[in-house]
Amino acid sequence: MAEFVKYFGYGANKSAEMMQAIIGRIPGGHTAVLPEYKLCIQHWDEIPEKVRQILEKCGWDEHFRTYCIRKKSGGAVYGVVWEVTMKELKFIANWEMHDLWYQPTDVLVNVAGTRVRAVNEIIDDQFIQEVVETGVISEAEFAK
Repeated sequence: MAEFVKYFGYGANKSAEMMQAIIGRIPGGHTAVLPEYKLCIQHWDEIPEKVRQILEKCGWDEHFRTYCIRKKSGGAVYGVVWEVTMKELKFIANWEMHDLWYQPTDVLVNVAGTRVRAVNEIIDDQFIQEVVETGVISEAEFAK
């Protein structure tokens, strides 16, 4: 029997369609909020050279952008906690280039008023310029 873990997907990875593209199915999930972080958009010139070289081989160029998160007191990142297998988590890790670009991190997210531990990936680079201003909404409003 497969062991399931919780994965917090934000940005594109909060989309069921994206998860299906990465792991081959739409896993069960619940809306969630990661407190004390902020959603950002990393631009091409902010991406490490080693990663840009890989992206270029895949056909990406200076127009490429990616979501990332960084620590921010009072911030909140909205996403989905997905139930994935360890094998599927490895697919996600490969897609997100864990340990080369994004750093896998255990985080505590809020799901329906309960704190839940989940795996996540972070680029905690305070020099990333573009911050996504999502406004302040409640978890209940986000879940609608």
